[in-house]
Amino acid sequence: MARPGNKIIQAKLVLLGDMGTGKTSLVLRFVKGQFFDHQEPTIGAAFFTQILSLTEATVKFDIWDTAGQERYHSLAPMYYRGAAAAVIVYDISSMDTFVKAKRWVQELQRQGNPNMVMAFVANKLDLDSRREVQNEDGEQFAQENGMFFMETSAKTAQNINELFYEIAKRLARAHPSKPTGVNLNDETESRTRRLFCCSDINQYTNNLTLGLVQCKIPVQQLIIQQIIQAIYGYYIFFGYSFARYPSVQKH
Repeated sequence: MARPGNKIIQAKLVLLGDMGTGKTSLVLRFVKGQFFDHQEPTIGAAFFTQILSLTEATVKFDIWDTAGQERYHSLAPMYYRGAAAAVIVYDISSMDTFVKAKRWVQELQRQGNPNMVMAFVANKLDLDSRREVQNEDGEQFAQENGMFFMETSAKTAQNINELFYEIAKRLARAHPSKPTGVNLNDETESRTRRLFCCSDINQYTNNLTLGLVQCKIPVQQLIIQQIIQAIYGYYIFFGYSFARYPSVQKH
């Protein structure tokens, strides 16, 4: 619940990272307090909302949990474009996911919102005995790239709430003079959500008491995404070809 007279911030947040790093588990633990040992991979993207009440503001998160599979990588800009915050996740027991997380950071620095609050998150702290990425390595990279760093465990819930509260606090500090009703979502967000999220109310899991909404993208709309991805791929390919070989003419 928003406190009377409190500033209200509606912020788009995106989770990025390799498949199997626990992005969906992080969100489910945050919004529902749930954890599943065998979480199905996200297809396309999943949408959630959650509200956090701070002393200085009420933050309403619109959360996009993106798929980690490589074939969905080209769709990611649709979700991080205009985002106020990003959580880049890697698995402490996998050096490969750490390397890929750093690439996500570099992509966000090139193409994302320059004022984005970015959290570099080392997940699966419960697998410390199998650790491949040291705490110091993650923390150093985060500091060098203007992010804050946190180690978490979706399984034990360690630092999950702390992660999102820290993001909320930073968003509130970044907009101290904004009036009530600050919207940090991209103006195209509502159109994107209508196109790529569920329109049938029966496809939502809705808890009015906690203000939570989860949306998994239906198969039919995933097909639309894949068509758009294919068209975009052809556009990039042929655009590059014409730019590289401008002298090629039809005969």
